[in-house]
Amino acid sequence: MTLSRRWKLILQIAVTLLVIVFVTIAFWKPLQQLAQHDLQLHYGALAAAGIAYLAGLGCSVTFWWLSLLSLGQRPVPMRVPWAYFVGHLAKYVPGKALVVLLRTVLVKGPHCRLEVAATTVVYETIVFMGVGAILAALVVLVYGPLSEHLNYVHIALLLAGAVPLIYPPLFNAIMRRLTSPLRKLPDGTHAPFPHLGMHILSLGVLLQALCNVMVGVSLAFVVLAVRPDVNPCRCCRNWWLSSLPQPCWGL
Repeated sequence: MTLSRRWKLILQIAVTLLVIVFVTIAFWKPLQQLAQHDLQLHYGALAAAGIAYLAGLGCSVTFWWLSLLSLGQRPVPMRVPWAYFVGHLAKYVPGKALVVLLRTVLVKGPHCRLEVAATTVVYETIVFMGVGAILAALVVLVYGPLSEHLNYVHIALLLAGAVPLIYPPLFNAIMRRLTSPLRKLPDGTHAPFPHLGMHILSLGVLLQALCNVMVGVSLAFVVLAVRPDVNPCRCCRNWWLSSLPQPCWGL
């Protein structure tokens, strides 16, 4: 084994162990807290939650794949979902940067450039956040501020930070500058940078909106699995009705 291959193997093992450790930590504390309560889990609802969650992530991975194809990349088909879901686990590692690294490295190949793959990973994440911010704003406009968890200030920050970046011309300009070192050729010139278009933004808004909704549906099924007596939809409706100004019938 050559020295470079040996270091590559060591790095792969280190990253794998890092992800395993932080995923374990992320799940250990909540499971310990659940163990303190006498819960009767509804496994049918848990299965439905898992299906809804995978369906939501399926929308995101489809958008990422379409983004790669729109930029002329032809990754190995099986590598795309593998890279996406392995990278998804890396979100538990502090900093989130490992997500971009893993998905980019795992999906790159002879017909999929490194810097283009990294660009699409970042764009998929930004569109997810931007669409989520818009949906959150709609929820707050309809239902009102949700205590300290979601209020007008939070929504304003989310909209200002994520939504402008999903606009392809602005995103392309930023990523073209950031990926410049990766596109430098031996003769000093740079490889051309493919640009995302408005059509991919339209697909992204649709697919990432579906992803956000399905993740919310998954959470509702988790609530039902723990508390079968609770109807999440009815609770939201009752909370909204109670927050509306009550008519003064005595006047």
